[in-house]
Amino acid sequence: SAPHSTNAFAVALPMPVNN
Repeated sequence: SAPHSTNAFAVALPMPVNN
């Protein structure tokens, strides 16, 4: 899955809510 946010955030945080 590729979140709309930066990949760094997705990896650092437990899958953020695209904030």
